[in-house]
Amino acid sequence: MKTSPRAFSLLETLIAAGILIIVVSAITALSNSLVAGTVNSSDRAVTNRWAAEALELTKKIRDDSVKSSQPIWFSQAENINKYGWYVLQKNMSTQRWELKTSTLPSANALTTSQVINNAEPLTADVLKGYRLICVEAVGAVSDRSNEFDQDRIYCNTDQSNTVISSDGNRSNLEAPCDAADVFCDLTMNSVQKNHFDQTKIIPAGSAVKIRAVVLWPDKDGFKTTSISTMLTNWKTNGY
Repeated sequence: MKTSPRAFSLLETLIAAGILIIVVSAITALSNSLVAGTVNSSDRAVTNRWAAEALELTKKIRDDSVKSSQPIWFSQAENINKYGWYVLQKNMSTQRWELKTSTLPSANALTTSQVINNAEPLTADVLKGYRLICVEAVGAVSDRSNEFDQDRIYCNTDQSNTVISSDGNRSNLEAPCDAADVFCDLTMNSVQKNHFDQTKIIPAGSAVKIRAVVLWPDKDGFKTTSISTMLTNWKTNGY
């Protein structure tokens, strides 16, 4: 006498379905994570390129000023009162890039809404970002892990978020560092350790820190990327 194959019980069916759901959910979560990671990496690549481009344009502004024999090699380095946030803007009459502050709040700390409302807007496919230039003392530590600190981004501040208010005699490019000019001293030490002629220095007022900051919206809020460099007066008599 033949026996028919045993059918699956309801319990076994439910267990099999549960295992299948767990496996499919895990695969879906992994797939979503990979897609999110790819999108984030793509966004970072674009925003890093925007920030690097901003530094190059700022260097070009410095170079154009030096070549045209302007009184100050980089007008934002004339005195510490000119440190702070700037927007890159092309002058259509001269076809030269300039740093503008006309629409920016005077505060060193800007909120996300202030950045969005005043910064230079940039787009690439579906990505939209906002770019700013920060001019600050060489020793500033405004960039804290490239992330927002209490929903603000800082420029020319120390570790306690206090604005740096002393950076030497910025109007006399041939003057030595003042006794209290910590940031100029740091600049000199750095150059003297690496320069082929250690008797030469960068005079006070001939070096500033330039930081390009890009902000863009993300599903969790906003993200930022930041690249900085030290900009020097390469035509000064002391260097």
